[in-house]
Amino acid sequence: MGLRVYYFGKNIPINLVPAIVFEVVLLGGAEYYKITNGLVCSLLLMEHFWLFLKHFSYI
Repeated sequence: MGLRVYYFGKNIPINLVPAIVFEVVLLGGAEYYKITNGLVCSLLLMEHFWLFLKHFSYI
């Protein structure tokens, strides 16, 4: 029979292994995106700050 979820009035069978794999891929992808996007934003901010300092530096 297997595991089932009652969702909007319907019994939906769940295969545990694909559900776990899907969750790991989905969460892993979200974490990867968050880390890389944060890294890119940090590098861009550092670059803009460096250009700002260079522009106003008289030395």
